[in-house]
Amino acid sequence: MKILLLTFTLIFSMSTHLNADHLKDDLLRIHATLIPKILMMDYDFKDRLVDNEISIAVVYENHPQKNDAVIIKRYFEAKYPDGFQNHKINIEFIAYDVIRSAKKHTLYYLLPSSEKQIKNVLAISQKQKAISFSYRGEDLKYGVMLSVKISNKVKPIINVDALKQTNVTLRPVLLKVADIFYQTSSLSLKNYDQYSLHIL
Repeated sequence: MKILLLTFTLIFSMSTHLNADHLKDDLLRIHATLIPKILMMDYDFKDRLVDNEISIAVVYENHPQKNDAVIIKRYFEAKYPDGFQNHKINIEFIAYDVIRSAKKHTLYYLLPSSEKQIKNVLAISQKQKAISFSYRGEDLKYGVMLSVKISNKVKPIINVDALKQTNVTLRPVLLKVADIFYQTSSLSLKNYDQYSLHIL
């Protein structure tokens, strides 16, 4: 675990320079690289596995997004051909309009859509106690738990209100490198343990 934590810290401290012409492709590659590592920062990670596998649902809206889903799956397979931390990574594509038929997953990866569609996915993920991760950081305002911000560095964004909804507790190393997002302005960090965001 110590090696994993060190690796995780180094990844987020690295600078990144993205060419605008390849921004989408680079984002998908970065997300595929980081999602399994972020999942390992969840103290209840093993409870979210499905048949001892990391089950990721990539939720898409239309045909172009289905192509993006295929691309990110390829990045997962290229980066983790043997799985991650002895767990196979299983990727499933699910359209927003059939999300209510989704089986249990470890994480829902949301490609851009409307507020209504995103909230439909979140209703399912919360019932399943699954992690939610959005392609767009701005979707955290709808209740998505996690995303990534890219400027001169790669930084995770954590929606503490969304974590509270599913009672997720994260390891301190993630919090040290993350931006904290509050969905409701009335909440403050004093409601959470400062080292783990454990709900007090």
